[in-house]
Parts: sequence; C-alpha cells; structure tokens
Amino acid sequence: MRRVDLMSRSTILVTMLSVVYALIDMKIIFLAPILTISIPYRFMKYKEEGRYTENRKILNNLFLFNLIVFIGVSIITNRMSTEIFEIIANIMITFIYFKILSMIYKKREALYKNPQILYDKINNQINALEMMYEQTEEGMKNAETEKARNSMEVKLNTIRYKIDELKRQSELIKAQIESKNNNQKTN
Repeated sequence: MRRVDLMSRSTILVTMLSVVYALIDMKIIFLAPILTISIPYRFMKYKEEGRYTENRKILNNLFLFNLIVFIGVSIITNRMSTEIFEIIANIMITFIYFKILSMIYKKREALYKNPQILYDKINNQINALEMMYEQTEEGMKNAETEKARNSMEVKLNTIRYKIDELKRQSELIKAQIESKNNNQKTN
C-alpha cells in the first residue's frame, strides 16, 4: 500500500501545484505538467501489484524527460519566460519530493528485508539511552533544589520507559532473526 502512495503522492503533488499555478496566474500553460507527467503516468504504469520498481522507473523517466524538454526548449529558443521557469520549478520540486520519498522507502525496505540491521540500530539506541539515564541519575543526585530533582525524576522515568519499550522491540526482532536462521538451517 505504501509503495503505491509514493507514486500517487508525487503525481497528486505535481497536479495540485499545476492547478494552483494555473488558478493564481490564470494561464492554461501551467497545466502542462498534468498533461506531460500525471496523465501519461496513469496510462503507462503497470497495474499489477508487484511492479513497483518498474512504475517508479516510469515516473522517474517522465520527470527527467519533462525537465530536459522544458530546459532544452528554453535554451534552444534563448528565451526563459517566467511561465517556463515556474513550470520547471514545479516539476523540479515534485521530482525532489519523489526522490526523497523514494530514498526513505528504499531504506525502510532494506530494514524490513534485513532485520539484523534494525536489531543493531535498536541496541545502539538502548545503549545511548542507558548512558543518558546514568548521567541524569548523577545529575539528580547533585541537584540542589527539590524542583530540579522532580524534573530529573520525570526525565528518568521517561528514559526508563523508552528503554523498556526498545528492549521489547529488540527481543521481538531477535526472535524473528533466530526464527529466520532456523528456517534457513532446516532448508
């Protein structure tokens, strides 16, 4: 479901920006990205569930093609109007948004495919929080006022709660890793 959101979010953003530009300046030329990116993507994309990578490449290529065309036209004609600049800015903003979301989803997918990385990351967070807990505990012992001690105690409770939560997650992921390793050994 999230994979579909990446592409649909990007096409919706380019459509919304185009419509807003068109309504503000009352010029139909700002609807060009809808005609050159959103609509072609809807017709070109694979409708099957497992074709995420191909659909991402199609949308990526549409963005790049449109950027090259609009920049190329302005260079060839030696004329950069504000309309063309705003269209290029619209496409560029959406393309950057698409690339950032794409990187985030790739990292999440890598973590999902390799739970050992996530397990190590959670353990590093636990270690950092335990060090922070010890430092806060020392600070509480050295606190001069009751208000400072109470504040430190609330902070300690919050840190302890977060540590316990991360340890539960760590144990679940460790069980998942062990289960995966046992399945691989039996196969």
